[in-house]
Amino acid sequence: LGDDALDAAAARGVDMLVKVRSTSAPIPARLGFDAQGRIEVVLAEGEDGVAPGQACVFYDAGAGMRVLGGGFIAEALSDAMGEMSFRPSQAAAQ
Repeated sequence: LGDDALDAAAARGVDMLVKVRSTSAPIPARLGFDAQGRIEVVLAEGEDGVAPGQACVFYDAGAGMRVLGGGFIAEALSDAMGEMSFRPSQAAAQ
């Protein structure tokens, strides 16, 4: 992811911007691990219509929109507070 391996970046808990739709503006998110040790991306605000198989592009929030990487969504989740998260597919994580 950018200059780091995906696992190393997730271990640090990287704040970034993501786009889940090509026509939408990038939104704040955080890369990390869930309770089971799987990589996940947590969106700072809710986002409707995020679905498995959809592409996602990661951008550096502080470096003039530098593309860090991307992949495909394996699973989309939401919690009671409307926070949205998703896990990249295994192919994207490698």
